[in-house]
Amino acid sequence: MAEAQQRVILTKASRDGKTDDPFRTFGEWNSEADTKAYGKL
Repeated sequence: MAEAQQRVILTKASRDGKTDDPFRTFGEWNSEADTKAYGKL
């Protein structure tokens, strides 16, 4: 029986000149209220 091959390809996301932002990944946390509440973290 032949073993199935699996691959995972990782790529580095570009920052586009932006600073490190832990909330940038989550679009649902991108409202004006969220920016006001978490903008200085």
